[in-house]
Amino acid sequence: MCNDKKILILCLVLSTMVVTFFSCQYKKKREVGSEITVLKVPITSMPDFRISRGNHLSTKKIIDNVYENLVNIDEALSPMPEIASIWKIDNKNNAIKFSIDKSKVFHDGERVTSKTILNAFLKMYEKNSAAVSQLKSLEKCKRHDYCEGFEIIDDFNFIIRIRNKNFSLLMKKLASTRAMIFREVKGSFLGTGPYKITSSNEKRTVLTKNDERANFESIVYTKMEPEEAYQNFLKKKVDTIIDIESNINLTELPQGVSSTQKVAGTYTLLFNLENSVFRNKQVRLAVAKTMNVSFISKVQKNKCIPAGGMIPQGYLGHTPYGYSINIAEAKRLIEKNVKLKDRHVNLGLRNRFKNNIKMHNYLVENFNNIGLNLSIEYLPYDKLNQKFRNRVLDMMYKGEALINYDPVTFFSGYLGTKYTKKFSGYENIKLVQLFEEYENITSRIEKLKILKKMQNIFFEDVPAIPLFYLVAETWYGPGLAVEKEKSLNLKFWDFSYAKIKSKS
Repeated sequence: MCNDKKILILCLVLSTMVVTFFSCQYKKKREVGSEITVLKVPITSMPDFRISRGNHLSTKKIIDNVYENLVNIDEALSPMPEIASIWKIDNKNNAIKFSIDKSKVFHDGERVTSKTILNAFLKMYEKNSAAVSQLKSLEKCKRHDYCEGFEIIDDFNFIIRIRNKNFSLLMKKLASTRAMIFREVKGSFLGTGPYKITSSNEKRTVLTKNDERANFESIVYTKMEPEEAYQNFLKKKVDTIIDIESNINLTELPQGVSSTQKVAGTYTLLFNLENSVFRNKQVRLAVAKTMNVSFISKVQKNKCIPAGGMIPQGYLGHTPYGYSINIAEAKRLIEKNVKLKDRHVNLGLRNRFKNNIKMHNYLVENFNNIGLNLSIEYLPYDKLNQKFRNRVLDMMYKGEALINYDPVTFFSGYLGTKYTKKFSGYENIKLVQLFEEYENITSRIEKLKILKKMQNIFFEDVPAIPLFYLVAETWYGPGLAVEKEKSLNLKFWDFSYAKIKSKS
C-alpha cells in the first residue's frame, strides 16, 4: 500500500499525526482526570449559615470560603489584613482607624465601602446580639453615620471607637465568624470571598468559583456522619476530612494523602446541674476522682492530650492540673450523698464513639465501681445537644472548639451570663465578674492572672470534667497537598494545592 516513496512519506506523516493526536488526547484526559476541579467535603450538619453566621465548626467550613472579615488571625493569634488593608490604633481616643482594600468587591460586583461594613455590623445587632461586645454602642448608630462606636470618614476609611482599650480582643472578635462582612440583596447574603453560594438545602450546599483566588471550580458540601465520611474518604468519594474528633487508622489511608494539625479545643464530661443527682457538687467531685484522663485520651484513637483544665495545655503560658484519682473516696461520697433509688444515671455520646468498646466499658465499669449504674446513649450531634438542653440526659461529652481565638470563651458556654445562654444550669457570680473584668483589661500578664482564677473556680465547682485537649487533624486525599496555611480559619483558598501530582 505504501510502496511508492511519496505515498510512503505521506503514510508516515499521517501515522505520526494519528499517534500524536491520540497521545495528546490521552495526556489531556489524564491531566483533566487527575486535576481536582470539584472539591467534595463532608459536613456533620448543614446550618442556615446565610442567616446565623455563628461559630459552629460546620458553619465555618462553608462561610469561611464565602465571606471575609475586616481582619484575619494568623497562627500566632496576631491580626492580618483581609478586607481592611491597614489600620492604626489611637490609644488617646480608644479608637482604631481602618482603611479598606479598594479591590474588595461583593459577589455582584458592588464595591465594599465604609457604609456597607457599618450595615453588616448593624445587622448583627438586629436581635440584640452581643457578638462583638466592645461595639455595643453600634446599637445607637441605626439612624446615624457618626456615633461613639462607628465614624465614617469616607468610602474607604472609618473609625471604630470602643469603651476600653482592649484592642487585642476587639481584633480577635472582628476576625470571628460572627463578624463576617456581608451585603444583603433581596434576602440573599453576598460576601467578598472567592466562592459564592449557588445552591443549598439541608443535605447539600454548593459553592462555585467567583474569582481567581479560588483553587477549585466548585466545593460541594454533603451532610454525613463522621464514620460515613471516613469510609467515603477511604473510597476517595470525598476529598477531605475536617473534623476535630476523627478516628483515623493510618494503615487504611490511601497512598498520597497529607494532613495538617492544630490544637482545637477541650473535650469535657458535662453535668446537668438542674434536675439530676449532679446538682450536688460532692457527687460531681466523686466522678472527677474516678476519671483517668490519660486512659481516656489513649483510647480515643484520634490525636489528643490528657486535659487538666478548660484551656489547652500550655496555651498562653498556663498549664492547669487535673483531679487526683481516689476510688475509695469517690465511693464514700456517693454512698453519703445519693439515695439508692437515684443511682441510675445516663450519659449521651456522639455516634462516632459507638464502636469504641474500650471507652464504653471503662465508663460503665468506672461508674459501677463507685456505686452508680450508668447507661450510655449514642446520638447524632444535634439530637445529643437537644436532649441535654431538655434535661433528658444527666451528662454528655461536650467539645469546646478553639474558634473564637480567645481562651476565656471556653468558660462562656457554662456561665449563663448576659453574653451567653445557660447550657448546663451552672452559675457562679464570681466567674461572671471575672469574665467582665477580663474583657476590660489589655495587659497580657493581668489576663493570665484572671484566667488562672477562672480555672481555679471552675476546677473547684466541677460543672464539667476536662478529659482531653483535641488536636484537629485535617486530612487531604491524593492530589491535594497542602503546603502552607496562612490563617486559623478554614479557608480552602488560603491553601496551596498540588492538583496533578500528589504528595506521598
